[in-house]
Amino acid sequence: LMRSVIPSQRWGAGEAGYPPSLPIALKGGWGPSNGLYQVRQTAIIGSGRQGYVMAMLALPASGQFADGVNMVTALAQWARRNLIVENNETPLPCRAS
Repeated sequence: LMRSVIPSQRWGAGEAGYPPSLPIALKGGWGPSNGLYQVRQTAIIGSGRQGYVMAMLALPASGQFADGVNMVTALAQWARRNLIVENNETPLPCRAS
């Protein structure tokens, strides 16, 4: 069920630029938290030994839903650039910045 997402809710991992051949499943949520909009998403990228799970949470200073969606999408795009799952490549190790 998490792979069947309507277009208006395909932000975050759904907008990160993964190839269509890579299975993606996601579930997002949003709502008020202390008067601000909290945006969250869990995504499964790939499958089996060639995949990973992401959990993302954004609480934008503006309190706006759109800003939270942009933050979660930016996190997913970072993961897309840095965690490799297609072509049988090994994902990069986590590193401290």
